[in-house]
Amino acid sequence: MIQRHRRKLSIPTILIVVFLAIQIAIPAAALSLPRPARFSWQMYAGVRTKADFTIVRNDGSEHEIDPSDYLGNPRLDIDVTDSLPVFICLNEPDVALVRIDELLSDKVTEHRCEP
Repeated sequence: MIQRHRRKLSIPTILIVVFLAIQIAIPAAALSLPRPARFSWQMYAGVRTKADFTIVRNDGSEHEIDPSDYLGNPRLDIDVTDSLPVFICLNEPDVALVRIDELLSDKVTEHRCEP
């Protein structure tokens, strides 16, 4: 006679299954909420940078720039106020300076581009 072995679910197995279900169910439910939704897979999707950037060209004209043109999808947890102006100066030859207006501290700094 063939005996079938019945496996009992242990408490650690049940806890792991419940944990994984929660890890999938909560972000999946948040997909229907306005973005960025807390505890969801797209929680950084709508976050912008901590500063506004304005470039001043050699002719004196000023243009506010969108950091996502240079960064792709900027995130709030990555500070780009030091590196982005340097990158802009290296890649935009007609830029004289980059003005950084930090939104959280109302601090305005200028990064002059080397000719």
